Amino acid sequence: MNFPFFPPSNRPPIGTTSVSGNLPCSRTRRDGSLRISSNFSSKTHVNSHSFSSQSKIKSLVVGGMVGFGALALACESSCALEDKSNSDRLNLWLDKWKIGQLNWHIPDVNKAILDNEKYWLPSSKTSKRVLIPLCGKTADIPYLAGLTQVDEVVGVEGASLAAGQFAEENPKLNLKRNGKEQDFDRYNGEKVKYLVGDFFDFEDPVGFDKVWDRGSLVAINPSLRSRYAAVIDKALKPGGQILIEALHRKKGTEESRAMGPPFSLSEAELKSLFPKNKFRMKKMSSKNLLKEKSLGIYQRFKEQGLSIFNQDIFIITKKE
Repeated sequence: MNFPFFPPSNRPPIGTTSVSGNLPCSRTRRDGSLRISSNFSSKTHVNSHSFSSQSKIKSLVVGGMVGFGALALACESSCALEDKSNSDRLNLWLDKWKIGQLNWHIPDVNKAILDNEKYWLPSSKTSKRVLIPLCGKTADIPYLAGLTQVDEVVGVEGASLAAGQFAEENPKLNLKRNGKEQDFDRYNGEKVKYLVGDFFDFEDPVGFDKVWDRGSLVAINPSLRSRYAAVIDKALKPGGQILIEALHRKKGTEESRAMGPPFSLSEAELKSLFPKNKFRMKKMSSKNLLKEKSLGIYQRFKEQGLSIFNQDIFIITKKE
């Protein structure tokens, strides 16, 4: 299974407040690079990937939903986003990073990327820019950066602690803080740019060829989805493609279908967010996670009252 464990219902929802400066468990060396303070113990690890000096990749920028933002995946609907101030939501999530309570984190490259790489990111003579919203410290970053057809990967994240841990666990990327970019703290490395701030404020003048959304759109409050889609639409070049992992609470009790995060995301809603006059959508795969031989982390969704909890993978193409 590649989808994360969703912590209990008393976990707070993710905020979208910008973060600037260093936070308690990260430090900046004199040369500008990041390290984790000695009193911090992370419970998860990411495999490092090496890069050939002959690689055609130039840089990587990664987005925030896979990590800090994606990780409104940690509370139930009783923790509605609008119930707490932005600073309260942010501090609660930062506490999770401080103590290493990162149950949503996947230490391996996401299977959806591996299964759909030849369709979403085929070998090409032209290099591609990739955006990953709410990236955390995902292993998808160094993997995508290692592909010869990728020129740059951009990550956007809400927690500076995530940036520190990502830098510590991927030393070959040589990630260093490099001032500000708009309202974001910027970290540059070998083929990587990592931005810390509010994803809803994100803009990029160049644009992206590819976007990878794993757990981002289902993590945020559904009332914010149109704003999220607008940011993606603006960032995506004509002809660009979104690879997205959606979770659909398709069948079960009324209460279980309304719970979240992860909030249910159907194909019909995706089509409304990315309408056919501007986008083409193709479903690549679909499976009921509650039919797996070993339910494991999905057991609690069955206990909530769901009988069909689909993981749907789509490729959405922006028309030229």
